[in-house]
Amino acid sequence: DNPVADADVWVRTSTDDDGPVVASGVTDNFGQITFHLDPGTYYRWAQKSGVNFTNPQSFTVTDE
Repeated sequence: DNPVADADVWVRTSTDDDGPVVASGVTDNFGQITFHLDPGTYYRWAQKSGVNFTNPQSFTVTDE
C-alpha cells in the first residue's frame, strides 16, 4: 500500500524459493514495475533493506 522505490522484485511460477525466476527488476520512484507475462498464476517476491514485504505474494494475469 505504500510505494517503495528501488526495491528488488522477482516473479516465479511457484512458491518454491528455488524455482525459476521468470521476470525481475527494480521498482521506479513511484514504487512501480512492469512485467509482460503470459496468462497464469505467479508469485512475486520483493526486498529492500529496511522494508518488510510479505513474500511470496500471489497474483493472476488474465488474457483480457
